[in-house]
Amino acid sequence: MRELSSTSWKRRGSSVIFDKDLLSPLITGGCLVSLREALGWIGHWPADPPGSGESVLVGGLETCLQVLGADEGEQFLRRRIKTFIQEFQYHWEGRGLVFGFATAPSQFRITQPGEEVMFTIPGGAEVRLSYGLWNGTATADMSQLIRVEHESRNRVLGGFHVPRIS
Repeated sequence: MRELSSTSWKRRGSSVIFDKDLLSPLITGGCLVSLREALGWIGHWPADPPGSGESVLVGGLETCLQVLGADEGEQFLRRRIKTFIQEFQYHWEGRGLVFGFATAPSQFRITQPGEEVMFTIPGGAEVRLSYGLWNGTATADMSQLIRVEHESRNRVLGGFHVPRIS
């Protein structure tokens, strides 16, 4: 899987971000909306996206997946969230869509050789996160978002990104 260390993910495509240093500027930038509010836009999009930044941050997807469980969570991703991502791209092409997760990187697993991202929920079950969000696009176009720490130069995995889904 490719690595992306630039900030282009903030301006286009969709991402799942779990690194607090990558999420912090988005949270303080006034672009945070609840998943409920965001899904309410389907079919009734506001003229302008929230906030004045380059991204729209959506909170609450992690909790939904944890409550729904693996099977229902995957269905929810494919039926509701993927549709939301596609419409978002159409209406606000110049903005990045970010799903913020407040969890440890260890909750995510990349399968081999398919390079699919799995999200572990309570009880140890896994949700096929990249398949549900981005379908077949994920394998070809998905990147790992890498943040380089300034002093130590350590490379930190901060999330996953797909530039556009069809």
